Amino acid sequence: NPGNKGDNRLYQDQLLPQRERVPTVTLDALCRRHRIRSIDVLKIDVQGFEVRVLQGAEKILQASRSCHLFCEFWPGGMRKAGTGTEGFLKFLQTHQFRLFEVTGAQLRPVSEAATVRAIRGNQYFNFYACRQAKTPREKRRKK
Repeated sequence: NPGNKGDNRLYQDQLLPQRERVPTVTLDALCRRHRIRSIDVLKIDVQGFEVRVLQGAEKILQASRSCHLFCEFWPGGMRKAGTGTEGFLKFLQTHQFRLFEVTGAQLRPVSEAATVRAIRGNQYFNFYACRQAKTPREKRRKK
């Protein structure tokens, strides 16, 4: 993408006329190969392939009960990637992740209405997800 040198995609897009074959590996395979037993943080921004990354990280995420997940949610990219939004949201729900929208320096619980608006449009927003009962900010308030 001439306007964004970091914008790469695994699907054809008119913004990216050049094609290149690149090897990929799942996070589960990578962690197994390097004997990584758990992770604390996972940041995902893969232009619509987020659900595939999560599926390829299922075992390490199951082993990482306190993992903090940061992820871009871009329904338009998910549609272009052929993955859709349902699988992404279902994966997070099935694995008991609590979702928050990152807005500046604030975390706001993700409402169903905001998710539906994003899905209908081509909006994107950044998620923070955790399995903990409270967000880090909520925990600080208790102290």
